[in-house]
Amino acid sequence: MKREILRMDNVRTAAGVHPLRAGNLTLYEGELLGLAGLRPSGVRELVDVLMGRLPVQGGTVFLCGRRTAFAGEAAANRAGLYELHAGMRLNAGLTVAENLVVTTHRRRRPLVISYRQINAVCRHYLELVGLDGLAPDTPGGALTPFEQHLVLLAKAVYEDGRIVVLDNIAQEYAPREAGALLGVLRRLTRCGLSFLLTTYTVSGLLPHTDRVTVLRGGATVGVLYPGDGSYEKLTHILLGSQPAAVQN
Repeated sequence: MKREILRMDNVRTAAGVHPLRAGNLTLYEGELLGLAGLRPSGVRELVDVLMGRLPVQGGTVFLCGRRTAFAGEAAANRAGLYELHAGMRLNAGLTVAENLVVTTHRRRRPLVISYRQINAVCRHYLELVGLDGLAPDTPGGALTPFEQHLVLLAKAVYEDGRIVVLDNIAQEYAPREAGALLGVLRRLTRCGLSFLLTTYTVSGLLPHTDRVTVLRGGATVGVLYPGDGSYEKLTHILLGSQPAAVQN
């Protein structure tokens, strides 16, 4: 049985575009979990609570069994939580290796001081995300958005990340890139990492995730599994009503 790594129980907030009324979520080690809801559903606010950007007015958050509340995103990062969103990019003026290794804020690791060491470390983490053919001295600005996101994902792994939130990250990807990303995520889950994939649709997530937690109106309204993807069930859980009959 997989170990529970994150649990959010009846989380409530007073601020946000759509305040949470009862946000509930459970994430297991090595799981690929979707988090979905039509705008505004509370998905954004639930992530903001998790990353320490939005204070909790009620409910509880548990990380590895311990009650947790982060005072800002830096504190969440130090605890092993990271977020990547579609607009994130590398520092264009630094190399891939410098972006990945030199700019880390984690100091538990021995400080890498030579470029030979930096490049060796960089190659190892690039291999984990399928970029084994990428030279560590490549300028960050020379990479495609997809490649830059993979480097940022490698950086989260390098910094001992345990949970990574991917916020609509693939919205500009080509189908081949989206498929490659899912392959990388599956490989990393086998190493014990857990992922939250946020989206405003459900049908596209179901075949590729272990489960999808759905929010509506600021509350968690259900959990879907890959075999639950009928049009009627998706419509009901997203909208709270049965779909109208289709007119020929």
